[in-house]
Amino acid sequence: MDLLRKIWVRLNRIRKRQGRCNELMYKWKFRESPGYDCGANIQPKQHLILDCHLRSYDGDLEDFLKVTPDAVAWLEALDIDI
Repeated sequence: MDLLRKIWVRLNRIRKRQGRCNELMYKWKFRESPGYDCGANIQPKQHLILDCHLRSYDGDLEDFLKVTPDAVAWLEALDIDI
């Protein structure tokens, strides 16, 4: 599959449940708060993908393992870096 590096990075961060979510950035002292621009008090990766009313993915998490067109489109349209 021929995808941009940025998309592969996002896919792998979701698969490994690591990355630049505010929860981890706060833990690593790169953010002053684990909060999120949607109003959530804490932003774990799970919130961003499944629960966020601004950016959540409508499909199944398995779509990221299978690299479905819907998952790729969501990753491409995502307006924050993860």
